[in-house]
Amino acid sequence: MLYDVKNILNKYFKYIRFKGFVLVTRENSILLDEKYGNKIYRKSVLPFASLTKQFTAAAVNELISTTSVTLETSIYDIYCKKCQIGDVSIRNLLTMQSGIVDYLNDSLYKEKLIKIINLYDASQLKKMIIIDILNNNTKFKPGTKTNYSNSNYYLLGDIIERVTNMSFECYLNNTIFNDFDLKNTFFLKGNEIENDIYYKKNFLPYELTYSACGLYSTPYDFYKWVVEYLKFNIQRIIEEDYEYNWGLQIDKKKKVVSHSGATLTENMNFIYDYKNDILIYIYNEEAKMFDAYEITTNVYKIICENKV
Repeated sequence: MLYDVKNILNKYFKYIRFKGFVLVTRENSILLDEKYGNKIYRKSVLPFASLTKQFTAAAVNELISTTSVTLETSIYDIYCKKCQIGDVSIRNLLTMQSGIVDYLNDSLYKEKLIKIINLYDASQLKKMIIIDILNNNTKFKPGTKTNYSNSNYYLLGDIIERVTNMSFECYLNNTIFNDFDLKNTFFLKGNEIENDIYYKKNFLPYELTYSACGLYSTPYDFYKWVVEYLKFNIQRIIEEDYEYNWGLQIDKKKKVVSHSGATLTENMNFIYDYKNDILIYIYNEEAKMFDAYEITTNVYKIICENKV
């Protein structure tokens, strides 16, 4: 099986110039950890982009267990009714059923976002994005449809800050990163903006990515996260019938959870087969060439066919 996996990865490297990192584990053992290209090392800290959302969801779960906030708490209660997006609950945000416009990817919102970024410095950027999200109409009645939106998890980070009077970063350090010994997991912050909204070296500013997609980490910290947190909470995560929950895309039939992420130049994807305890994490440095999802899917197919 490993021979077949390495063979297809070598073909990607040879013919499509795949540059990145591949981690394959099963039952708490690392089967494969290989780097491809010259820029990636086994201890490299990599952008997690939208993989951040599962950590934000875990933080919300901690918030619910320690405060008066519940899954049914309305954002009206959090923001003292200073919003017009409708009666959206914490559950709606977690499950991508709020109908809130995506502040990062919605074509009608991008021009407005660039204006906000040009008008306000970093200290005001998050506040203005939150205000703008809260004062847009929803695309549909909350709870009636599923529609992926980064705004949901951006709001969840701000809700955590409002309820706890702590920064989102500090809250995750205290409740998630320290508890699970994720020493190489953090939010990267910079101080220069170029080309309207992007930091040098293609880093998106923290105030823009925040709790939706701002996390940086190593594949090994992510493996630790899956082993020590995700696998022990998986049944709880999938017990409700949602396509998306806890920052994860859920396939109940195949008993698989997954998620993809992307920056300006890179993309990444992971699949966790909780029935067979198999994790595949792939980071791809050349997003313009192809999608990490394609490689992850092909590697998973080989593993399933060989019944590892």
